[in-house]
Amino acid sequence: MTLRTGLGGWIAFESVLPIDRAIERAQSIGCAWVAPRAGQDARGDPGLTDANLARYLDMYGVEGVAPWIFATHCHDVAPWRSLYDRGVRCFVINAEQRFKQVSDDAARAWVARIREACPDVWIAHAPFALPVSHRDFPYLGLDSCDAVMSQLYPHEFGGGSAAYWWGRYVSEWARRPDLAHAHRCTILDTYGSERLVAMGAPPGGCAPFSLDVFTDLFREVEGERWPSLYSLEAMDGRALEWLESRARGQRVRAELGAAVPPAWEPQTSAATVLPDIVGGQGGRE
Repeated sequence: MTLRTGLGGWIAFESVLPIDRAIERAQSIGCAWVAPRAGQDARGDPGLTDANLARYLDMYGVEGVAPWIFATHCHDVAPWRSLYDRGVRCFVINAEQRFKQVSDDAARAWVARIREACPDVWIAHAPFALPVSHRDFPYLGLDSCDAVMSQLYPHEFGGGSAAYWWGRYVSEWARRPDLAHAHRCTILDTYGSERLVAMGAPPGGCAPFSLDVFTDLFREVEGERWPSLYSLEAMDGRALEWLESRARGQRVRAELGAAVPPAWEPQTSAATVLPDIVGGQGGRE
């Protein structure tokens, strides 16, 4: 089993974007697969009910649904087996700061136990985007996964230009040739501080959303095997409009079976872009 190639959309809070709207949004921007939140450690997420999971599987098929679990430690494999018994064959491990306490050997053994409990599954992990800056994270242990989905979140990092973050991202992975097994692809954030405030969440150090930064980075990653967006429910309206325009252009090209003039490509409007607040000097990551 392998996750379907193409753009993916993550869902973190079903209460913000109910499943019907999540599926509609995923389809409108051309998602080939979706990644709904399945829980944290051994605790399941109430939003991913049996009925909702069945809807996702019915719409995207087994190769187009990759539920994710937020892992703070090497928890019991029962939650993964539960997903497996419900028809899931693609998993994503979302391990971040608290997982740094886990050794490479322990992480490697944990992935092996998941595979033993769930035969023939495809597994990705979604770590920090910068492996040199986070050398204390067990990248090597999780490199036994089939893919690594790096969280390149320039707005969450506090702002900065696309060129700065892309250059730093590429450079840090180039400096870790020991991480060569898993296929690497990129997750981009789709929101800024304004959207977090509108959703009732504290903005923290998140920068205002920049459409230029988002679209420039999107063009860098769209040729990857499994590029994805975090998240569908928090997506800034300007990002949604741009992605929907892009998807419409792709559908037109497919229907015509020929090249379409560049006018079909979505364009960034300078009038709607908020400036970078860090000016390419980096952020929190």
